[in-house]
Amino acid sequence: MLLKNRLPSTDAILPVFAVISFLMYGWTLVVFLWKVPSWIQFLTLGEILAVLAYSMSARLLESLAAL
Repeated sequence: MLLKNRLPSTDAILPVFAVISFLMYGWTLVVFLWKVPSWIQFLTLGEILAVLAYSMSARLLESLAAL
């Protein structure tokens, strides 16, 4: 019970997580889309989607860590 009293409520945490996620996911998408034209030359569609999936998964963990 002691830890629960020290943590903010879910209503207070969600907006902060939304801002963190927006910044991290937005920047990841910008960098990803910047690199796609060169990747098309030597990667298959499946490999490009795998890079995107890995990047998004890493950003989720990074967003949770930042929170």
